[in-house]
Amino acid sequence: MTQRYTMTCIEIDKQDLNHTQVIQQQCDESALQPGEVLLAVKGFGFSANNITYAAFGERMGYWGFFPASEGYGRMPMWGFASVQASCHDDIATGRLIYGYFPLATHLVVKADHISRSGFVDVAEQRKSIAPAYDFYQFCDTDPGYDPSQEAWQANFRPLFITSFLLDDYVAEHIGNMAADIYLTSASSKTAYGTAFQLLNQRDKRQAEYRVIGLTSPQNVAFTESLGCYDEVKSYPQVDDVTSSNPPWILDFAGNKALLVDLQQRLSAQLQQCLFIGATDVGSLASKDNRDVKGEVFFAPAQYKKRAEQWGADELMKKFGLAWMQLATQIKGTMQVENVQGSDKIIALYQRALAGNMDNTVLPWVTF
Repeated sequence: MTQRYTMTCIEIDKQDLNHTQVIQQQCDESALQPGEVLLAVKGFGFSANNITYAAFGERMGYWGFFPASEGYGRMPMWGFASVQASCHDDIATGRLIYGYFPLATHLVVKADHISRSGFVDVAEQRKSIAPAYDFYQFCDTDPGYDPSQEAWQANFRPLFITSFLLDDYVAEHIGNMAADIYLTSASSKTAYGTAFQLLNQRDKRQAEYRVIGLTSPQNVAFTESLGCYDEVKSYPQVDDVTSSNPPWILDFAGNKALLVDLQQRLSAQLQQCLFIGATDVGSLASKDNRDVKGEVFFAPAQYKKRAEQWGADELMKKFGLAWMQLATQIKGTMQVENVQGSDKIIALYQRALAGNMDNTVLPWVTF
């Protein structure tokens, strides 16, 4: 007998990120077309990275993955889902999947390019910006999957792959040159994942760079406790920043005023400024017309380059080893928090939008 499911989805106003709406739609198994699969979401991670997806949804195409109501967007999330119903011969019901989902209870995908590892969503309505976001991993063939660590994987894996690739990009361009690398929003997961990699690989690379974290005063102690930086400074100390080596800036905050001040302090020697995220969403409304120099770091491009050079399996092997090393170092610094139901999910989103996330907590988000 054909079953029907009610999909609950949280949508975000593209013009006013503070405004959300909850909608419900019916999913009917009989409506699935050949090759389509209905996924029932088990749970998500949630971090400042999700706020970056919303803040740059229009500019960088993040709203294109999952169609939404007119004027609204469905924020992308990383997490787990099980196959609720399948019209694809090679994908069995009940199978657990890791991948990219909307902030919703269900998702219909059109599966193609099936492999032992997973499949690709080739749905016509999906307006993707990179193939890496379209791949869905089978958990039963994923060597990095641990059923007892789903919250950790959902929170860190999508962020640490960016950290891993960013570290690789920076090291490749700095080489053995002495350099001072400044990371804004140093208490954010993607930032300290990058810092961890830079420090962890420094001796092996015979490199001479230093890694300096910049964060808000209230986050200095936490950031220092991670052991991922040579030095941690608070934002008010930016006026005192000096660099004896050619500096790089890795910007995870997206605060233009901060960047302008930092670049002015370091302008004589500044080598590069890379824009990675926007944890400081409030600053995006700034009317500051001063110029900021730099370029956007696009992780999928570095992934593609290394996958072609090393092979995808070797790339993921290196990534898996790096992730286990980071997880061992930071595991005692945070705990999982269950966030269940639309109201609590929206409250979590609003806190993150206001920059009030607790860095010691890993949200496990479920409807």
